[in-house]
Amino acid sequence: MKRRAILYVADCEEKRFDGYYFRKQLPFVPDLPLDSEADDARARRRAEYSLSDAFLLRLMMDFVDDGGVEIDAAKYSAGNAIRHLHRASERLNADQDIWLAFLQNRPGELDFAPRALCAGSLDEIPGLIREKSDPSDPPRVVLVNASAASRFVVNRADEFGITRNSENRPVWLIEETY
Repeated sequence: MKRRAILYVADCEEKRFDGYYFRKQLPFVPDLPLDSEADDARARRRAEYSLSDAFLLRLMMDFVDDGGVEIDAAKYSAGNAIRHLHRASERLNADQDIWLAFLQNRPGELDFAPRALCAGSLDEIPGLIREKSDPSDPPRVVLVNASAASRFVVNRADEFGITRNSENRPVWLIEETY
């Protein structure tokens, strides 16, 4: 899909997208035409994006907007989401929403805040958090409903004419044919 389509499908404002693009904060690498430079405005408009790219952008914005997570942490979360969502999909029923939980501890001596990501149903999340954190130092936890983000992106793609036959699988389970 072209730039206009990803902006619509992910519900991202043009200036916001450009800011992420120029600061190299997108959770994916744009597929630019071979004969172009990354900072060329025409090349940006001719770049190709996938449904998965739109989903990752939507997830990143959900972590920033709804969770108050810093952009780099949101990029980390979105960029690592797919493998966690695949694993969660294998153990959950198709009708259960899958949530992503971003965990971040307080910065340590080196001013580095350890972080982790996990995915599961809302009932599983507390157990997953316990597995990945130290009870003596509880992490900051931000939840994003990945299933809701996927439904949003797929519905917008359907409205834009990108998906076919009212696709109902989550984005992370769709073969990249769009």
